Amino acid sequence: MYLIPNSDAKSFLKDSHWYYAVGLGVVFWMAYGFLFDAYNLIPYEVLWQTLLFTVLLYPIVEEIVFRGWIQGEVLLGRFKLNATIAGITLANFLTSLLFALLHGINQEFTWAILIFFPSLVFGYLRDRYGYLLPSILLHSTFNLGFSVLFYKGV
Repeated sequence: MYLIPNSDAKSFLKDSHWYYAVGLGVVFWMAYGFLFDAYNLIPYEVLWQTLLFTVLLYPIVEEIVFRGWIQGEVLLGRFKLNATIAGITLANFLTSLLFALLHGINQEFTWAILIFFPSLVFGYLRDRYGYLLPSILLHSTFNLGFSVLFYKGV
């Protein structure tokens, strides 16, 4: 489980796949907002707390657990589930499925299932670059977009 790149890791900031993944965030935000009429969900009183947890803490912890440990160490490392379909490893698919289902505990089930798709993107970046920093940054960026989009202003 690598948080930072080793000497032969590909630089994600020089790769168009990274920028396409960031651009997908806008598509996901618009789709979620349209499907769930979710705009203005975060009241001003908890905005900073929401940002702290959803933009900093949760992405780091979730990426270490899901993409680092489950996808990387267990499914890719121990079980060798590296077969791919359209660039998505079986390990990424199973990790994303688990990630989405576990989000159903605290969120509306349909919303949680839709989390499957960004999770595939996070896992794809983990597989492509071989370390967690790109998926952590993307996860934080996606969550920041949701927080800004769903902020209930004064």
